[in-house]
Order: sequence, then structure tokens, then C-alpha cells
Amino acid sequence: MSVTHLQRKTNHPRTSIYDILKKLELNGYISKSKKNNTWIFYAVSIQEVIALMQDKISNQERKKELLKENVPLFQEIIKGSHIIPSIKIYEGKEALNMIFSQVKTTSSVKTI
Repeated sequence: MSVTHLQRKTNHPRTSIYDILKKLELNGYISKSKKNNTWIFYAVSIQEVIALMQDKISNQERKKELLKENVPLFQEIIKGSHIIPSIKIYEGKEALNMIFSQVKTTSSVKTI
């Protein structure tokens, strides 16, 4: 199906249709081919969609197991740390001068 055909059927702007089609293609749910200088989009088979979903589920399960395995390590790192991270946002020339003076006078400031 062409973008023009989809646009006529849905009354959505062409740009929106292209955005949606790009996401569907990136996720493997559609394919496209060029015919007479026009992109034609095709839905993949239901078997391919099922296989894609099973792969995504497997990947999520692997990530979940990896996270479970590493939780004790994360907890140990947090427990052993006595530094409480903080973030401050500075703006302007005066703020920059204040930062320099803090760095000069404070030994507990750590840079990354």
C-alpha cells in the first residue's frame, strides 16, 4: 500500500504516516519496496510478527535475569559508599566564579 493510499484512507497527514511507517519498519512489522518511483509498504506475515514478539520477550527475560544477578553487586556498591551524590545547576558568569571558588576551597568536591 502506498503512502498516498494510506493518507486517503485515514485522512492523516503524510508526515505522520511516514513517521508511523518508519517505526513499524524499524520494528520489523512491515517491509517496503520501490515500484515506479513510489514506495509500497507490505505487512509481514503473522508468523513473522509472532517470531519478533518471541524474540523481544526472550531479550527482556535475559535482561531481567542479568539485572537479578547483579542486584547484590549494586547493593554492595551503594552500601559501601558514604558519598551522597548531588547535582546543582549554575547559570551565568557569577555562578561560574562561585564554582571556581568552591573548587579551590573544598577538598570534598569530586569531578568525573
